[in-house]
Amino acid sequence: MDLENEVEYRLARWVFANIYHEGKIDERTYHRLLNRLFDECRPPTESIEERFDEDEENQED
Repeated sequence: MDLENEVEYRLARWVFANIYHEGKIDERTYHRLLNRLFDECRPPTESIEERFDEDEENQED
Protein backbone atom coordinates (compact mmCIF):
# COMPACT_ATOMS: atom_id res chain seq x y z
CA MET A 1 0.00 0.00 0.00
CA ASP A 2 1.31 3.42 -0.95
CA LEU A 3 0.51 5.48 2.13
CA GLU A 4 1.84 8.73 0.66
CA ASN A 5 -0.56 8.37 -2.27
CA GLU A 6 -3.45 7.63 0.08
CA VAL A 7 -2.71 10.66 2.26
CA GLU A 8 -2.45 12.94 -0.78
CA TYR A 9 -5.76 11.61 -2.08
CA ARG A 10 -7.59 12.01 1.25
CA LEU A 11 -6.31 15.55 1.82
CA ALA A 12 -7.23 16.69 -1.68
CA ARG A 13 -10.66 15.11 -1.40
CA TRP A 14 -11.22 16.90 1.91
CA VAL A 15 -10.17 20.26 0.40
CA PHE A 16 -12.49 19.77 -2.59
CA ALA A 17 -15.37 18.87 -0.27
CA ASN A 18 -14.84 22.03 1.77
CA ILE A 19 -14.72 24.19 -1.35
CA TYR A 20 -17.94 22.59 -2.56
CA HIS A 21 -19.74 23.00 0.79
CA GLU A 22 -18.69 26.66 0.92
CA GLY A 23 -20.50 27.12 -2.40
CA LYS A 24 -17.41 28.10 -4.37
CA ILE A 25 -17.88 25.32 -6.93
CA ASP A 26 -21.01 23.57 -8.17
CA GLU A 27 -21.79 19.87 -7.81
CA ARG A 28 -20.83 19.04 -11.38
CA THR A 29 -17.38 20.62 -10.96
CA TYR A 30 -16.96 18.87 -7.62
CA HIS A 31 -17.69 15.47 -9.19
CA ARG A 32 -15.30 16.18 -12.06
CA LEU A 33 -12.55 17.10 -9.60
CA LEU A 34 -13.08 13.91 -7.62
CA ASN A 35 -13.02 11.77 -10.75
CA ARG A 36 -9.82 13.40 -11.95
CA LEU A 37 -8.23 13.10 -8.53
CA PHE A 38 -9.13 9.43 -8.45
CA ASP A 39 -7.60 8.85 -11.88
CA GLU A 40 -4.37 10.63 -10.96
CA CYS A 41 -3.87 9.22 -7.46
CA ARG A 42 -5.27 5.70 -7.89
CA PRO A 43 -5.78 5.33 -4.13
CA PRO A 44 -5.32 1.92 -2.51
CA THR A 45 -9.00 2.06 -1.55
CA GLU A 46 -10.12 2.48 -5.16
CA SER A 47 -12.43 -0.53 -5.07
CA ILE A 48 -14.69 1.22 -2.53
CA GLU A 49 -14.42 4.81 -3.76
CA GLU A 50 -17.46 6.45 -5.30
CA ARG A 51 -17.20 7.46 -8.97
CA PHE A 52 -19.47 9.90 -10.76
CA ASP A 53 -20.80 9.29 -14.26
CA GLU A 54 -20.68 12.50 -16.29
CA ASP A 55 -23.25 11.14 -18.75
CA GLU A 56 -25.86 11.05 -15.97
CA GLU A 57 -24.98 14.62 -14.97
CA ASN A 58 -25.38 15.84 -18.56
CA GLN A 59 -28.92 14.46 -18.68
CA GLU A 60 -29.92 16.70 -15.76
CA ASP A 61 -28.99 19.90 -17.65
